[in-house]
Amino acid sequence: MTDLKGKLALVTAAGSPIGAACAARLADAGHHVIAADTDGTAAAAVVALIRQHNGSAEFAPLDASDERNWRAMAGHIRTKYKRLDVLVQAAMTLLVKPFTETTLADLRSLARDNIVAPWLGLRHCAPLLREAGNACVVNLTSTVGRTAHGGAAALSATAAGVRMMTKSAALEWGPQGYGVTVNTVNVGSVPWRPHAETTQDDLDLGPAIAPSEVAEAVLYLCSPAAKYITGMEITLDGGRSIGFPG
Repeated sequence: MTDLKGKLALVTAAGSPIGAACAARLADAGHHVIAADTDGTAAAAVVALIRQHNGSAEFAPLDASDERNWRAMAGHIRTKYKRLDVLVQAAMTLLVKPFTETTLADLRSLARDNIVAPWLGLRHCAPLLREAGNACVVNLTSTVGRTAHGGAAALSATAAGVRMMTKSAALEWGPQGYGVTVNTVNVGSVPWRPHAETTQDDLDLGPAIAPSEVAEAVLYLCSPAAKYITGMEITLDGGRSIGFPG
């Protein structure tokens, strides 16, 4: 399942804890990884670590919420590689704030990072994924998009949007369309990048999930074993989002 030599993977937010773990695991399985991020220092460190373990990786600057950046990224991949086998979108910004204290600027900021960014990734990588054949997309988001939490209205709205966007793309791009699988990994208590000084400590999202555990779920969805899985979700939260024990 994990021997995927020769495949090309693009990981966004590769300098974040989850993005770094996904990039490293995909490289370990044989992918050449493009580690994309606005934080060049963090992403370059991920690339260096992958290479230290005999993996193949390169850094590419990317503001995932900017369409010009995506045009440049898609052009770079087409010119150099002619295809894209795997797209992992790990950029998710966290905001925990009471509804009445959440400003329109807060909402727009979250929408830009959590909705616009993955939409642009899907939009501009679609031709490359289609041409690769048997390609896959994994969008990562928070479990607050499945189960509502007080203090996280804006975050819940954007996380839920990622889930529905993913399902819609899966319907269009499945076996009768592009032949590309598109799935979501919903994650509970993990170190997402915070918006300003906010934290998720006030949200009960289940047991702490290590980024490396998230990466294993992502790798599975990118493997031949998951070729018939599309429009689906893997939720990593120890069962917290299905309810509370009596």
